[in-house]
Amino acid sequence: NVRDHETLKQARKMTRCSKVDPQQNQQEMQQQNDHESLSSLDQQAQQMAPPMIFHGEPPLAQHLKGGQPPPPLSDEQVREEMDVEAVESTRSYRAWSVLRDGEEFVYNQRYVKGHEGQDWLLRKNIWRRM
Repeated sequence: NVRDHETLKQARKMTRCSKVDPQQNQQEMQQQNDHESLSSLDQQAQQMAPPMIFHGEPPLAQHLKGGQPPPPLSDEQVREEMDVEAVESTRSYRAWSVLRDGEEFVYNQRYVKGHEGQDWLLRKNIWRRM
């Protein structure tokens, strides 16, 4: 999304220019906004939104600093953290639970009801995306 990309660029610019006068940052941001062709509703939403201010590096930059994503959680860690009631109350899991054995369900990938491990994989995927 182009607008999201522009927002990220502005946020990065703000973190790089944190030692510069805040009024100068606002003036630069205003000039960029003037050049963009935003609808009046988008302009109102931007004015109402609080400014994005990072102290130090943005979270994504900190995460990617090492060049590697953090190691995935083990199944045991996921089991400990998972809110089973929340997962089971989702619309996706309720749709899965009414299927008969052998029927397919698609949620980011194909799951087959009744096959070993498929229920756990679906629960884990739903929890990961919550």
